[in-house]
Amino acid sequence: MASAHRSDRVAEVVPGLVRILDRSIRALGDQGEEEAACQLAAEAWALLESEWDSEAGRLNGTLHYLTRQGAEGNRGTAPA
Repeated sequence: MASAHRSDRVAEVVPGLVRILDRSIRALGDQGEEEAACQLAAEAWALLESEWDSEAGRLNGTLHYLTRQGAEGNRGTAPA
């Protein structure tokens, strides 16, 4: 029974942690650290992509944001 509770808790916590990580990665990129931000996003994506499609997709979007913003030379704000 404890195992089922832990699984439920993980399903609640992981999406929230990914949102926090996503905002942090975008903020890092917005401060001119695009390479480090992209590396973190790619590493997190690799951990999530096999079982957490939505969260991996969020980080894929972040990678696109970082590379597009770097190419355009302007910085936006990190979404909530």
